[in-house]
Amino acid sequence: MDGSRANDIRISVATADGHDAVQVVRVDGTVDTLTAGELDSVLGALVRQGRYRLVVDLAGVRYLSSAGWGVFISRLREARAGGGDIKLARMTPPVREIYDLLEFAGVLHHFEQLDSATAQFGGGNGGGDAISGLVSRAGSRLDTASLLSHPSSSPLPSLETTVLQLVQEDPFYTVGELRTHVLAIGHGRVSWWTIVRVLWRHSLLGRHRRLEHYRRRIAADNTGG
Repeated sequence: MDGSRANDIRISVATADGHDAVQVVRVDGTVDTLTAGELDSVLGALVRQGRYRLVVDLAGVRYLSSAGWGVFISRLREARAGGGDIKLARMTPPVREIYDLLEFAGVLHHFEQLDSATAQFGGGNGGGDAISGLVSRAGSRLDTASLLSHPSSSPLPSLETTVLQLVQEDPFYTVGELRTHVLAIGHGRVSWWTIVRVLWRHSLLGRHRRLEHYRRRIAADNTGG
């Protein structure tokens, strides 16, 4: 597939060396609201062609916005439904910083080298369904959650209240786990990005910040503050 350019993005697709069933999608430039559609079109075309094993090479990406991350998340289920996966490789430091901040490690797997990423497809989809994994892992802890227990006839607390209560219950919940809990108690259709925005408004994006918040609350309770 020939490289294509839209604004400040260049995308090319090639078969991985030694892995005929794996496609390497090389992205260069900036992935933002203006260019994310081009990335989505390329990944969508590959999935429609039955090419479900995808490695995205980000070595040339200077910036990847929430729109770009949203493309990966939206195409991930399609790839895994076909028995494949989307794996990321060679992130630049600015992209890795956002990847860590948004806590995508539990969903989108990253590798420092291309051959490490392609090797993961050697015996099946190589990654399992990390999204389902988050559901089952978070669900096992939901049974013990007491802060959010309430009679079924009582109105639900607001989404923000729910998220903040969950953070106080366990500051190590990932964004995915927080979303799973929120959905499980009946808040309806809540996206990954909705949870991210709530955490951002309260300066709680990043588990280290949630841990600091948790410790401050515990210290205040112990001193009667």
